[in-house]
Amino acid sequence: MMLGLRITVIALIQCLFLGSMVYDRIQILEHGKTIVLKTTPIDPRSLFRGDYVTLRYDISQLDAHKLEGENSFDLWQKIFVAVEKRGEIWEATGLYSSWPQIIGDQIILAGRVKYDAGNSVWIKYGIDSYFVPEGKGKEIEKAIGDRMDPSRVLVQIAVSDTGKAAIKGLSLDGKLLTHETWF
Repeated sequence: MMLGLRITVIALIQCLFLGSMVYDRIQILEHGKTIVLKTTPIDPRSLFRGDYVTLRYDISQLDAHKLEGENSFDLWQKIFVAVEKRGEIWEATGLYSSWPQIIGDQIILAGRVKYDAGNSVWIKYGIDSYFVPEGKGKEIEKAIGDRMDPSRVLVQIAVSDTGKAAIKGLSLDGKLLTHETWF
């Protein structure tokens, strides 16, 4: 009898944990502020993931000395990146080790320092791969790598009030290819 109760409790805890992860993502997608980011080329390869693209953004590698805030960070340190809308695209304006004061229409993205080379800070936001419709992966990868027009692929990102990000959708040449739904 006790063993059955223990198994039930463990299963319930696991279900609650998984449910909270899904709920967190749904909340970001439904209630987060939407920003649009430009991608930069990267060459992914995997036999097991199906059609997906690996994404890196202009805000993934930043020159800390050209932005507001701090300019020295530790590896894997939590970092907060202030972004502002410039035309259709959102661009980084500041780097901070703690939540900054928001100025104007800024939105704050939370990430982790992947690499700090003095001037250049590489940041991981947890939005660097995205599954796409069957047969579209190669086309999107090619468009991301288009050096003549690097803004052919744009990514809509939902950002929560705590800076967590989730990909909402991806567009190619101004046409929405995918839009994330939670079911």
